[in-house]
Amino acid sequence: MSSVQYMEFDSRYLPAACISFLFFLFLFKFASPKLSKKIFAKYNDLPEASRIDWDTRVNSSVHAVIVSSMCVYAYLYDDELQTNPIWHNSPTVRTECAVVMGYMLADAVMMTIYYKQIGEVFFYFHHAASIYAYYYVVVYGVMTGFANYRLLAEISTPFVNNRYFFDVLGIKKTDPLGFTNGILMTLSFFAVRILVMPIYWMKVYQVYGTEAFLRTGHVQMVLLVTCVVLDIINLFWFYKMLKGVHKVLRTTLRKMSGRVPTASGSRPRTGARPPGTAAPGLQPGTATRLTTAMNPGTARPGTRGGQTGGGVALSSQITVVDRPMTQQGLGGMKTGVKGSQRMVQDKTYYLGLIRGKLNDLNAENARLKKEIENSSEENSSFLTYEKRAESLASEIRDLQGELGDYNTLVDKLTTDEDIQDVEFDLNDLRANNEREAKKIEDLFEVKKEKEDRIRQLETELDQEKRMADNLVNDMDPDMRQKYFALKDMNEHMLRQLEKSQQELDVLNSKIGNLQEELSMSQVKQEAVRLYDQINDLEIQRDNYLEETRNKQSPAEERERLLKQVKEDNQEIASLERQTNELKEKIENIEEEIRQLDLDIEENQGERNQKYKELKKREETIDEFLNNFEESKGQEMEKLKQTEQNIVSLLEHTSRNMSRFTALPTPQELGTMKEDLEFKTGEMKKSEQTTVGLAAESDKLQSDLQKVEQLEEKINTELVMLKEKTATMEKELEIYSDLSSLKEEAEKKRRKLMDDRVSLQRRRDTFKKTMQQLTSKYEGMKAQLNENETFVQLGNLEKKWQHHEQNNFVMKEFINTKTMECDYRAISKRVSSVISDFNTILQKQMAGKTSM
Repeated sequence: MSSVQYMEFDSRYLPAACISFLFFLFLFKFASPKLSKKIFAKYNDLPEASRIDWDTRVNSSVHAVIVSSMCVYAYLYDDELQTNPIWHNSPTVRTECAVVMGYMLADAVMMTIYYKQIGEVFFYFHHAASIYAYYYVVVYGVMTGFANYRLLAEISTPFVNNRYFFDVLGIKKTDPLGFTNGILMTLSFFAVRILVMPIYWMKVYQVYGTEAFLRTGHVQMVLLVTCVVLDIINLFWFYKMLKGVHKVLRTTLRKMSGRVPTASGSRPRTGARPPGTAAPGLQPGTATRLTTAMNPGTARPGTRGGQTGGGVALSSQITVVDRPMTQQGLGGMKTGVKGSQRMVQDKTYYLGLIRGKLNDLNAENARLKKEIENSSEENSSFLTYEKRAESLASEIRDLQGELGDYNTLVDKLTTDEDIQDVEFDLNDLRANNEREAKKIEDLFEVKKEKEDRIRQLETELDQEKRMADNLVNDMDPDMRQKYFALKDMNEHMLRQLEKSQQELDVLNSKIGNLQEELSMSQVKQEAVRLYDQINDLEIQRDNYLEETRNKQSPAEERERLLKQVKEDNQEIASLERQTNELKEKIENIEEEIRQLDLDIEENQGERNQKYKELKKREETIDEFLNNFEESKGQEMEKLKQTEQNIVSLLEHTSRNMSRFTALPTPQELGTMKEDLEFKTGEMKKSEQTTVGLAAESDKLQSDLQKVEQLEEKINTELVMLKEKTATMEKELEIYSDLSSLKEEAEKKRRKLMDDRVSLQRRRDTFKKTMQQLTSKYEGMKAQLNENETFVQLGNLEKKWQHHEQNNFVMKEFINTKTMECDYRAISKRVSSVISDFNTILQKQMAGKTSM
């Protein structure tokens, strides 16, 4: 029976899934990083991969809190979920399933984007199974009771994530907080994921086969198959969790068993046995005294393994040496009575006290010396351990490289790759290594050149500094004092500039953060717009109020305006008067300038004119003298050319005169024209015939070339055929002897079979060797994993990588600040200003000297 017949598609809860999807993306991308930076200082020191993992776990915890709260609410207040777990339409359960779908989709998107950091195929299967199952709950409203019961498992998720958060924040698993969280995590995980399994499947068994269950159609397979997959995953997780809990408990118990039991003071137990008679932690001996002689109100009952309180007054002396030895061990300590037991406190008594105190001081000095020696030994051995750690690290790197080679060899053998391909890859890698080595050498040379250049520049800079210091020392006292004052001012301005720049950076970052927050909230943008509008309206209101306060009666206003007009007219008249005076002064000055120009021209006009004419003639003569030889050569060439033209014209004239005497008559001229036309026609025909013959000759030449090429080709093919015929005759002689051919083929086959057998043996040998190496490798790997030194080295390597990242960040920060604090441009400016000041001072001093 199909489920579509009984289920109706309902899309009202799909927007909740979309909202959940967008909410968890926003929480991961924006909310979690900002809140984590403000709340947890160590979040800023985490690498990028750890930050991404942190933010995904924050998402998981928030999702778990929301969903588990809704599940508990539905479980407690919706009784129909228990009576009708299949067809009860619960809006709460459908909404929480939509939230789960949105979170699963958002988490899958984040794993896809940051697959290298947090991506795992295992979680893709988990999310896919969950989304597929809860989809039917959201859109069809079926299996709501079972879905709510399964989602109670999210109660344990925050404790699982807290374990990671504590580890990042430096809270150890054996600390009280970490230990408590581990216990709660295990118990909650067992309660809501493992213990509920039989209850859940009992409920499924109760409804299995009923009419309500059969009406679900293929959805019943979703209920069964998906839950089986999720239960297997939960069992696998719980197995890993139990292993972790067992490890933590074993470590804690080992620490507790290795601790020496102590009492409330520094004294031993009264009933303790001598060494070897009782193990630490067992019950005390039977020699413990009963506290029957205690004074009321001054003693407390003896505790197990603790100090036995006696009725001893505050001023009484208790010494350990007074405790007698018994056959069963140390005897119980006797209680003293109130007051001192010694009747006479003479010199010997006080000498004994001083001697005891001296013994205590000597013992304490010996203990301190021993501690100092131990500390010095540890400090001296630290370098040894560090060197040993470095050697072990290098050995591990070598072993890792060797392991990589073995893995590559295994890959090559499993893929049946030819040895020639391996050699080809080897040669290719060798060539690449040589190229990289050459690049490194080139870079080293470039680096060396740069370092030499830097040293040279530093030397030059030192020389310049020394020259500047010498110049400063050679200055006058007043000038030197002024120079130092300007230098101090420069330094003060630089500090002020740096401080202002830092304040500006802080303000810019604050503005950026505020603008970012503002851009993400439409409500804040609207609030800013309204604040601006309110500010403008307040300014307008203040202006109106000011005008209202200053508002006067019409008569007063008219008097004020008349007064203002009069003042403006007086001011305008004054300005016009000043303008006319300035114009007159300008005209007078211009007239004086024109008069001076005329006087100068009258006094020096004729003399200047004559000087200019003489200067022009002198320039013309100099130019003629400089270009005389060139002008002379050009003129002589022109003269020769003119003479030749005259001679040729005279000859042409004489010829024409002689021809003029032998001119034909008009009849002879007509006959000559006809002969000329006939000969012209014949000449054209001859030219056409010549062109045709030339074309025919070219065609015959091309045919001749083709024939020659064909003849060469035929000769070549004839030679090839002869060679081929000879080869075939030889092959006929060879193939005619079939017995020898069979013998050769048999020999070749036997050789190939022998090679096949030998190669199979080599293959088996290689397989055995690989198995041995693999087992050896697994053993070494297991030993390394169990070796505390290897674990410590791994932790040290992670710490080292973390410090390297911090160093890189600090170097970038230092370089950035160095570039920001580059003083050279300001130094150049200051130097130019100082040089200007020096020039001005020199001019002033020169002026004073001349005066």
